[in-house]
Amino acid sequence: MAIRPANWNTEFLYYSLLQNAPRFKAASTGLIPGLSRADILDQQLPVPRDLGEQRAIAEALSDVDGLLESLDTLIAKKRAIKRAVMQQLLTGKIRIKEVCGSKDVPTGYKRTEVGMMPEDWEVTPLRSCLCAALDYGVNAAAVPFDDELPTYLRITDIDEESRYRPSPRVSVDHPDSDSYVLSKGDLVFARTGASVGKSYLHDPADGALVFAGFLIRARPEPAKLDSTYCAYVVQSERYWKWVAAMSSRSGQPGINGQEYGSFPLPLPKIREQRAIAAALSDMDAEIVRLESHRSKTLAIKQGMMQQLLTGRVRLV
Repeated sequence: MAIRPANWNTEFLYYSLLQNAPRFKAASTGLIPGLSRADILDQQLPVPRDLGEQRAIAEALSDVDGLLESLDTLIAKKRAIKRAVMQQLLTGKIRIKEVCGSKDVPTGYKRTEVGMMPEDWEVTPLRSCLCAALDYGVNAAAVPFDDELPTYLRITDIDEESRYRPSPRVSVDHPDSDSYVLSKGDLVFARTGASVGKSYLHDPADGALVFAGFLIRARPEPAKLDSTYCAYVVQSERYWKWVAAMSSRSGQPGINGQEYGSFPLPLPKIREQRAIAAALSDMDAEIVRLESHRSKTLAIKQGMMQQLLTGRVRLV
């Protein structure tokens, strides 16, 4: 249904309808949710009589929307740059000279099972860089979050950027939970379903987490494998191609612990691993800062809408 306002500023009407969306949702009833013309046109909305005030409100909110759009564009650009840099660093096409162990960085490359690699890098199965065998999480149902119980980490609590983003936060009530608490540096991998291949590197800032049965834990040996470096490798394009090939071998997408242990890991010396991880972490920190700025701007916009579209704050 299209609306062409006769006596309202069009942008003001748009923001007013946006602010009152919950009222329209409440009016949508029946087995098949929907709105009639009357449901929309009979809504009572607060509106200043003066078109100039309507325009002023619309312009103020439009300016904030413009800032949000520019932040979205900048965040997308920073993510694209990070992906490109990650691809170069994790294949050795770009070397960090200051930390490669000598002033003269080896320039030769060799062909390996995962493609061209610097001559001084190795390709080794993930299991050979771990201090313990890969293990599976606890098989237990989630319960509502309780401060007296451990926090539960499920596949659905890990976002597409490999971060812990629960919605909502839940707990687990199991007598053996203590055996499945993640430590700093632990990585977990999703082993089945549409999310197979998804990973998460435990951040102590996320709190103590017990990982669920559909996740597999890997504990890197610090002297051989930097956990943060490994976390970036398993976000790379090459890793996801390996996941697609490995999980397509059966009708149900899935990768077990033994298969994850066989993942061919490109491995520079530990010092270079840490330098690569630090460079990419700095880029991630900038993206997180921009995302935080966007979230705060969105909250400001919502507060402005609440104040301006109800007349609590007037723009004369």
